[in-house]
Amino acid sequence: GSEMCIRDSSVFWKPGWQGTPDDEFLPAVEAATRGDRWVVDGNYSRTRSIVWPRADTVIWLDYGFLRVFWQLLRRTMRRSLRQEVLWDGCRETLAKQFISADSILWWCIKTYRRRRRNYPGVLARPDHAHLSVHRSGSPRELRRWMEAEERARGASDVQPGENEPRPVEGRRGEPRMDEGRGKETT
Repeated sequence: GSEMCIRDSSVFWKPGWQGTPDDEFLPAVEAATRGDRWVVDGNYSRTRSIVWPRADTVIWLDYGFLRVFWQLLRRTMRRSLRQEVLWDGCRETLAKQFISADSILWWCIKTYRRRRRNYPGVLARPDHAHLSVHRSGSPRELRRWMEAEERARGASDVQPGENEPRPVEGRRGEPRMDEGRGKETT
């Protein structure tokens, strides 16, 4: 079957940075992960009970705080200065990121340690025993692992391109889905 790449943020955010209520958001995630082959690129813990039972692999991007924050800062600055259009017309602004309580930068500072500390326990739960977990400490390590996976399959199932998850561009220290019937990247 064909593969689908779902970015949690693109499903969640509505115009003006209005979040989608769970009674709409969770069914949308459930519908998007019904197929045989999908990728969820995201880290919304509220979707875990839907996504993880259907996933076969979790890829945890366990990068250090300085790398995570630097990449997030660079991405946020680029998006703000270029006024890049994100989901449903949403745009990041310097004001929101530097003086708002809703800043993704502040979110990173507040949640990084807790999330990094909690993921081993979450991943070790019996209801997640079916998952193949790859914990990557750097983009280079992730790239090597992905290349080895492709060699083991004999050919790449996921070709590089626009719809390929880009592990260096999301919030770090949290689950993110990556390739497969369902692979979560954290």
